Amino acid sequence: MSAQPFFTFTPVFLPLRGLAFQWPDDIETRLTELKKAIDNMLADIREAFERDDADENGGDNEPGTLVIDESGTLDASTFEGRLENVETLRFTNNVTANADHFPNVSDIVLGNGATLVNLGNEQTVTALEGSRGGEGEPLTLQEAGEQVNIVTDFAGRGGHGDPQETLELVVEPTSEELEAPYQYEFGTLTLSGNGAVSYEDTGRGFKEIDASSLTGGLTFSGNTYVWEQVALEEGADTLNMAGRSNYHSADYITGFDASEDTLDVISGEYGRVEVIEPDVDNWDTEALIDAEQQAATLSAQHDGAYVAFETDDSTYIFADTQGRIPGQVSDGDFEIKLVGTTGLTDILAAEGTL
Repeated sequence: MSAQPFFTFTPVFLPLRGLAFQWPDDIETRLTELKKAIDNMLADIREAFERDDADENGGDNEPGTLVIDESGTLDASTFEGRLENVETLRFTNNVTANADHFPNVSDIVLGNGATLVNLGNEQTVTALEGSRGGEGEPLTLQEAGEQVNIVTDFAGRGGHGDPQETLELVVEPTSEELEAPYQYEFGTLTLSGNGAVSYEDTGRGFKEIDASSLTGGLTFSGNTYVWEQVALEEGADTLNMAGRSNYHSADYITGFDASEDTLDVISGEYGRVEVIEPDVDNWDTEALIDAEQQAATLSAQHDGAYVAFETDDSTYIFADTQGRIPGQVSDGDFEIKLVGTTGLTDILAAEGTL
């Protein structure tokens, strides 16, 4: 006798008469958007897991990358036996490290500022974070080589940097410079990336500062002892040059954009800027010296006011600030050259400031 089930189930089909159901007209569009949103969400989740796995494995999920989670001052033992085939070092915390301990590493990535000693000419430093409202760690370089390359990558979701975030860059004078009988300029500082950089020359004395690929903008403060050649292009830049450039070592600024850049000596902070229009057909050395003398005379008549004049392809800003001989050009008088900038004197003549 075969076993009988405790119960039996008989399906019942109920007719849904009179019930009409219609898909929305744009159902395919809605389903496509939903699928896209789900795909993006899954991609973000996958990326987050990959980052976690990379950190656990001591890498950035990329071959040739080593992640260092230690903080503070790192000695040679931190890197011993860990640098084979490593091209990129990523420091997640603020550190003090000597680049002599990893000379074959070409890329150094910083998550929270650092002090780096003996940075090599072929090494590039990428900063992932800057300071906001004065809070944050600077990047300090000691005994850096002649060629210093700094990249800012503050990009958040969508690839846009935080406009309130700035990398505070400090490059200290080298021992060679400090021991020299006189101050001099040498080397090139190259800045690029989407994050802003603030840099003041406190004695390092780069001859060239190339910020032409820095979309985040540069805040630059020069120094009188060095003839600095500063290249701007991308981003809104701020130049603090009052008392920081002179006739003897007049700085050259290339790529200054009057529509978005700021120059303190013509901003109104120091009063109205006077303008002269020398009657010159050929801007040779003699014509330039004559124009500078006219500027010195006018500046002295207006208590050391800044005076602007335009040549055939550039704009000069001059001021009789030394006062050794009023109305005469002296080595210590203020002067900068805005290379390639024209039309600025028209604005200054009409408005008095920029």
